[in-house]
Amino acid sequence: MLSRLLRHHGHTSECLGSGEEALARLNREPLPHLVILDHMMPGASGLEVLRVLREEPRTRSLPVVIFSAVQDGGFRRKAISLGASACWLKGSFDFAQLPDAIQAILATAQSHAAPPPIQ
Repeated sequence: MLSRLLRHHGHTSECLGSGEEALARLNREPLPHLVILDHMMPGASGLEVLRVLREEPRTRSLPVVIFSAVQDGGFRRKAISLGASACWLKGSFDFAQLPDAIQAILATAQSHAAPPPIQ
């Protein structure tokens, strides 16, 4: 459903079935502009994938959203402390706000990108 909504709003979207598939895809070019990970994926969880992405220089600054049914505030804090750009909660995320939420994350990521080298 999320993938269809993204496409409806003009984004290209890939839907992968496991944490391992996500990691394999993120080892190839081009990198996506944004990654949305379900926390409870088969194999590696969203938080495990996030941890790997933050350890790799190539994906360290890639914007990542954790999308989860876990309602615990501690979980949300953990996701953010591990480097998630946002943590959206299933059941309470307002999908009408999806375009604005994505735009805000991408704008923040772009403003934190390394400046181009001086020539």
